[in-house]
Amino acid sequence: MLGIGCFALPVAIIGRGFYEQIRRRDFVVTFAMVARVPLFSHLDASSIAELVGILRARTVPAGATIVRKGDRGDAMYLIASGSVEVDASTGKARLEEGDFFGEMALLSREPRSATVIAVRATDLLILDADDFLHLVDRLPVIGTKVQVVARQRAVTPK
Repeated sequence: MLGIGCFALPVAIIGRGFYEQIRRRDFVVTFAMVARVPLFSHLDASSIAELVGILRARTVPAGATIVRKGDRGDAMYLIASGSVEVDASTGKARLEEGDFFGEMALLSREPRSATVIAVRATDLLILDADDFLHLVDRLPVIGTKVQVVARQRAVTPK
């Protein structure tokens, strides 16, 4: 038993160190992805680090439906890499790296006004509705930028 304990302890320590290293790498990757998004490019490092803590990453394959028209708006999506097609009543539009979508349902608190499908494998950063509203309260300049884009999209897609 003592031999097993002596072997298991270093394995656990090494495993924990490996896990922490992976987490640090993921944080740096996400930090860099957030800093590249034009909506957040003006933020300082501490604000981006705070934002990284509330964003969730998700990869979707080509052809996957990300949101459907009529669904409840529960999040806003930022495209870290890849491409999506937005099919709205005003027409179709393609969004690329650095663009965002899903903001209109959060601002209006109405159901989604478009269906969004991944054109190719796409890495998304997801900002939940409550976190979005908190962020807009804390950083009004972001709220203003999002509202400007939402108004433009209500008339015609990008």
